[in-house]
Amino acid sequence: MKLVAQEKCTGCGACISLCPQQCIAMKQNAQGFFVPEIDESRCVDCGKCRAVCHVLKEHNDVVENSSFSAVWAKEKDQRFSGSSGGVFGLLAEAVLNEGGIVFGAAFSDDYKSLAHRSTDSVSLEKLKKSKYFESEMGNTVADILAELKKDRWVLFCGTPCQAMGLRSAFGEKYDKLIICDFLCYGVPSQTAYRKYISDIEKKYDKKVKSVSFRSKKLGWKTYCMYIEFEGGGEYLKTANEDPFLKLFFGNVAMRDCCYECKRAEMSEADITLGDFWGVTRLKDFTDTDEGISLVAVHNEKGQKWMEKISEKLAAQPLEKEWVEYAYNKKMPQKRGGDINFYTFDFFDNDILPKNNLKTKLKSFCFKNKFIRKLIYKKG
Repeated sequence: MKLVAQEKCTGCGACISLCPQQCIAMKQNAQGFFVPEIDESRCVDCGKCRAVCHVLKEHNDVVENSSFSAVWAKEKDQRFSGSSGGVFGLLAEAVLNEGGIVFGAAFSDDYKSLAHRSTDSVSLEKLKKSKYFESEMGNTVADILAELKKDRWVLFCGTPCQAMGLRSAFGEKYDKLIICDFLCYGVPSQTAYRKYISDIEKKYDKKVKSVSFRSKKLGWKTYCMYIEFEGGGEYLKTANEDPFLKLFFGNVAMRDCCYECKRAEMSEADITLGDFWGVTRLKDFTDTDEGISLVAVHNEKGQKWMEKISEKLAAQPLEKEWVEYAYNKKMPQKRGGDINFYTFDFFDNDILPKNNLKTKLKSFCFKNKFIRKLIYKKG
């Protein structure tokens, strides 16, 4: 059986979970991205892997019928526990209060890898906050199916491609499945991230204790990498200074399919979350630089769950013009370059040529219609 070409595969893992022969495994390719590999000796050519592949399916553009709001948790601690406005944490708590389970991306104990795990195995805190590289799905789809068969509420949060894989696997069959995705910019590989951690441990001669890609120590609007070291000490750098954030915003070494993304204006989720950067357009709002979420609700289920947590939120509805901003019409990004991470040193080499990151960040803003308006408004 021939699967979708590797350069188009998103690594969602739906095919391995629905294979009746269990003859598909996810392996890391030369660039460190997860791709399916078939054991041909066990394959019976049933075609279920291709049938479930979301890359080979047509997807409806549900965004045009969605509602958009700028939303933030009223409690400051809740906002600081997340990367934006604290909405995911409140949604997750609501599901857990119903006896449900939450699946999301969690760091390994040594902070050197990332995999989708559930609140039955890790704390909710580990599932919060942005992680700017690919998470391993493993058997997540099968694990979710097992929980749904127990009649539990299940909240899944992942990239739009992971969400599409899950929707492709289950359709609308399970009322208790809540799918949440987020505004995506693309994903570097775990190989790139592990090399970065290895290089930073070598540079500072200390083991990493924790990692935060979106620390709010310098405010929500300032993208900051914050790392704590065992035995004391910390590392705090902005996107203009930290080499991994330079890699991310420079579109370097993303998954191949990210450079051909056709999902930027689509969603198969019930709810989409992201950062809301149009703060100056909100009425009667004092910007404390603590984080605001852009929330897109795509259907009745999503609306129901947002209403469940509405008393803990402040929100302002947004006009349809924000659809273009929210769904990244600037995507797909142009390839910023490729790196051999087996020989590359993050702290001895420039990720991008001088001034190129500044140019790319400026391009990121000006390609965006709404950020551009804000810049012009400020003169």
